[in-house]
Amino acid sequence: MSHTTKHPIIRLDLEDERLWQGDAPVVIGNRVFQLLRLLVNNPNRLLTKDQILDAIWGEVHVTEGMVKEYVHDLRLVLGDDPKCPRFIQTVRGRGYRFLGGIEIVGWPPGQPDTAEHVSVAVLALDNLSNDAEGEYFADGLSEEIIAALSFVPWVFVVSRNSSFRYKGMNADPRVVGKELGVSYVFEGSVRKAGGRIRVIGRLIDTVTADQIWTKCYEAMAEDVFDLQDDIAMDVASAIGPKIQLAEIVRATRKRPQDLTAYDLYLRARAELNRAEIPAATALLDAAIAQEPGFAKARAVRAWCTTLIGWRFIAPTGEQRASALKLAEDALASPDPDAETRAYAAYTIGFMSDQAQRSLSLMEAVTRECPSFAWGWASHALLESYHGDAHRAIRFAETSLSLSPGDPQSFRCEMAIGKALLTLNEFEECLKIAGRGLEKKPNNTFLQMCRIVSLVSLGRDVEAREAAAVFRADNPDFSLGQWRNLTANWRAWERTSPILDAAMRRVGMTQ
Repeated sequence: MSHTTKHPIIRLDLEDERLWQGDAPVVIGNRVFQLLRLLVNNPNRLLTKDQILDAIWGEVHVTEGMVKEYVHDLRLVLGDDPKCPRFIQTVRGRGYRFLGGIEIVGWPPGQPDTAEHVSVAVLALDNLSNDAEGEYFADGLSEEIIAALSFVPWVFVVSRNSSFRYKGMNADPRVVGKELGVSYVFEGSVRKAGGRIRVIGRLIDTVTADQIWTKCYEAMAEDVFDLQDDIAMDVASAIGPKIQLAEIVRATRKRPQDLTAYDLYLRARAELNRAEIPAATALLDAAIAQEPGFAKARAVRAWCTTLIGWRFIAPTGEQRASALKLAEDALASPDPDAETRAYAAYTIGFMSDQAQRSLSLMEAVTRECPSFAWGWASHALLESYHGDAHRAIRFAETSLSLSPGDPQSFRCEMAIGKALLTLNEFEECLKIAGRGLEKKPNNTFLQMCRIVSLVSLGRDVEAREAAAVFRADNPDFSLGQWRNLTANWRAWERTSPILDAAMRRVGMTQ
């Protein structure tokens, strides 16, 4: 078993604005302290040199070289080696990333409360192979899982330096939770035998010690690096949504008088999963009123306005303007995370004629967070509205492979259905619509896909039967409202006449 050198604990007191190494205060200049505070407020997030310049020097003109000098000074204070960093990673040509490893105390007013931010510690996986090669693989896989989870936008991952101190200790998850201030612990084991590798992973709630997810992976050990990547991505894709759902359940159990803005936001997410849109918007409005700078609540509230459209009621000009302002405010907030940007980008693409901007924003999200299933589904929908039908299908299938059990996974069938209509692939569209309607029987657009496909395939009797169900579910539907709703969707220019003709064929003439 490997041994690591003991380092004195470094503490940053944000309220008292002092840095401590063990029990001794560390002399640190004002600019260096500001740089450190900026980094710790953005854990595991790349900060470009321009962002650092803007945050610390503002309108005072200094060169990028100044950033490099101050990072060098900070590393000297922390005893950090840039070639093997414990605290600050250099991302060549781009900027810097804070890796953790510093204990933060005394959050000043307006700064994050760790009790309200989902956090997880990935413990070093146990090597059950009793050989050095197995030890390297176990440690490497643990680090890959930390890296993969750091891209999940709603999860804060404790640094390797903090979580690996429990290596070989068989630590109680409840104790780890208290000592590291985390809500969840990921632990597991690795065993190599006969050219095969078995990895077992578990996600544990540190309050109840309940196991909320587990999985066993088995594979040939031909290329351990590819295997590490595959398992790490699968773990991140699987437990990211599990953590979010667990937090939603936790918030719904709290007493109303104890709710924070974050709890209100999580309750809103629970209502969205049940398609209770008015209840969700009321909770989001309450969260924003309690914390006006809550960017994610603003972005999700903006997105809620797009859901009006799925009852074929085009949002009013006032509703569009309000949603777009919420989305822009969310994007303008300090360093919005990928989830916030995804909801804002989708709203912009749905509500305005800024098609290319919305696609670019969403592409940046999916590139940054490759395991973010909702982001891929939203990217697919935007492509089906404005872009390439084949990309829409590919992105939707990516989302489904990442999180097939997502309560909102029917959005993937919506994106694929739209794309197949655009491509005149009516037989496939009919199958996809049926699959989506099994998940969401009253989804109006999937019902429309079914009707248009049946008409286009000459199956008029079945089309009229489907239309009767559609009318019962959507008594206020009109083709005029549909045209208003989709007026800015560039990819529908060729499809709209086909859709209009099919709907008129089954008696919908308005």
